[in-house]
Amino acid sequence: MTRIARLAPVVAVLQTAPFAWQADLSIAALLFLVPSGLAVAFPFAMIGAVDAIRRDHALPPHVERTTVAKLAVIAVLFMLVFGGFVVPAANQAFRLDMYPRALRTQGSDAARTAWIQTSRYAPPRGVRELNSYQLLTDHGFDDGRTYLQAQVWRELSNRAYFVVLPLLLLWLRWRMLDRSPGRWLPLPARVIAIAAFAGYGFFWNIGEAWSAHMVVAVLLSFDSWWVARQSAVA
Repeated sequence: MTRIARLAPVVAVLQTAPFAWQADLSIAALLFLVPSGLAVAFPFAMIGAVDAIRRDHALPPHVERTTVAKLAVIAVLFMLVFGGFVVPAANQAFRLDMYPRALRTQGSDAARTAWIQTSRYAPPRGVRELNSYQLLTDHGFDDGRTYLQAQVWRELSNRAYFVVLPLLLLWLRWRMLDRSPGRWLPLPARVIAIAAFAGYGFFWNIGEAWSAHMVVAVLLSFDSWWVARQSAVA
């Protein structure tokens, strides 16, 4: 937990820092951006957590496996709740804080007055402002608008992507530490975390987020098969 607490908030704040230079953002708006940063950073903190379990303490193998399994369950539940409910609420709060500023600088006086009278100061919610239950049941569309189903499923897919991510990163680091120590391997947890963050960020930016999961899963599965085969031959 200490390893996670050291990394996740720092990465979240670093992701929020570029927005601090925008003059139209309030302190409250910046704080509402932090949960999104935490949801992104938390899975990568799993790498350091595995090291804390396997390298910092002389634990029996079965205790290590049990502890990592518990951590995996906690990570999945955290991402389901935090990413599915807390982050959308923070996104909506961010829009509520920012929308009055946008009204002061955009649109005609008549349009602003009409919007305020009909919406009661609440900006229309997008799919990122709806929690997972609302997306799955369509209970969040209370303003008479209809959303393209593709938008809803894309948002659900993005959230599922981050739920699976901690499991893959736990597995990745676990397999690395199973290797016999050499001069350079296994690499330090911080190096692996930075490399994984950059790699997943690349796939995310080109619109192939799930491809990163598939590549890592295939490589780790092949590695597990190869180690088992070498052990059987020996």
